[in-house]
Amino acid sequence: MTEHLTTTQCSDDSEIVQFPPDAPLDTLKGVGTGRHQNQDGYTIEFTLVDADEPGGMDEMAILIYVIQILRRSY
Repeated sequence: MTEHLTTTQCSDDSEIVQFPPDAPLDTLKGVGTGRHQNQDGYTIEFTLVDADEPGGMDEMAILIYVIQILRRSY
């Protein structure tokens, strides 16, 4: 498995008023897969918000997790 960005979404939130230079988007959301400490199976979800210049109101949220399948032996 290699690292992949699987989903991206760009948007312009009307609640965020950007000062010049204005940009066509202010929010970027994404999902990707990859590895941590050389172990495959990890997922990252992130949101980046560019709320103003020079960056005092910007936001970033990152969630990294692994889904493990438990196997039972009978």
